[in-house]
Amino acid sequence: MSGKGILFDFDGTLVPNLDLADMRRQIAEMAAAAGVPDDVHAGLYIVEIIEASQAWLLEQHGGEASLSNQYAADSHQCIHDIDMQAGRELNMRCIGVLTGSNDTEALGAAGADEVLADYRGLVNLLT
Repeated sequence: MSGKGILFDFDGTLVPNLDLADMRRQIAEMAAAAGVPDDVHAGLYIVEIIEASQAWLLEQHGGEASLSNQYAADSHQCIHDIDMQAGRELNMRCIGVLTGSNDTEALGAAGADEVLADYRGLVNLLT
């Protein structure tokens, strides 16, 4: 029997090898390396750490966005890399969908087999 389906795993409950605690640790370490104090992101979730750290960096640098934007881009790339690695380890076909701060190059660099312009392209994968 052959079947097709799409698996979304935004919180690591379906993909057993997606270590969100380690992902959070890596993102927090990236913030620290950029000079962001731990109290800026203490108790926050992964994406919230990025947002709070980016805002703090922007404020600390007088509105000059290059460092804060680079930190955010690098942090999101780290997430993409971890997500795609988890999928690869399970021999899954990894599809990137352009949303938010995602771009084709970043998702491709992370290992996406294919990058879709938006969620509507997912239905075509099932036919």
